[in-house]
Amino acid sequence: MKFLIILTLTFISTMSFALGGGGSAGGSGNSISRDELLKLDRKYDVNVPVMQMQGRAIGVTGICVSGEYARTIEPIKTDSPLILSRNNGPDKVLRVDSKEEILTQPLTEESVDCLDYRNGYCVRYDRSLKTLPTSFEMDVRDYARGRQSFGRLLYKVKYQLPNCE
Repeated sequence: MKFLIILTLTFISTMSFALGGGGSAGGSGNSISRDELLKLDRKYDVNVPVMQMQGRAIGVTGICVSGEYARTIEPIKTDSPLILSRNNGPDKVLRVDSKEEILTQPLTEESVDCLDYRNGYCVRYDRSLKTLPTSFEMDVRDYARGRQSFGRLLYKVKYQLPNCE
């Protein structure tokens, strides 16, 4: 029993030291690297956020920053169906073209939202600049056991989108 307690305390102190101590990885505002985050995600339940890029949900570990754009690190397979529309029957998919491409998204873009509709038309607009987040804080948890919805919170990590190579 003493051996298990010592082993557990050794593990906790090693993890705390390796990840910066103080309950959050990276310590005083430093971010965890992409490789370290991917290793953590294999061992623990890390709530990795996703971002919308060209209509696709991409995990932030698959995104980097290139100048004024965020882009995927690896090419993403996209499917483009060619559809034959019929007036008196169901549409028919003739073929699906698949290709792999790097998805991009501007870090800052103008957004136009309708504030007031009248008779099916927008009569008042709101224009604003929307900025994609480039830094994130994530919870690192044990995997849930038994009837638990979530595993026990171990610590939080900070992650900054890396620059593209």
